[in-house]
Amino acid sequence: MKLMEHGYGAKEFVTSKEGILDLLAPGTYYLKEVDSLYRRFYGKKGDDGSITNGH
Repeated sequence: MKLMEHGYGAKEFVTSKEGILDLLAPGTYYLKEVDSLYRRFYGKKGDDGSITNGH
């Protein structure tokens, strides 16, 4: 969690999908990426455990 908190506000941040998303409940939105212009992109964990891009 500390790693996620540290990178949350940083530019060019990308969420690691290795194990982190397994901890989220279905239907949870999460920060997927922050690009070089500090734009944030979100994803949503689906009810069946799948990951969607939030658009």
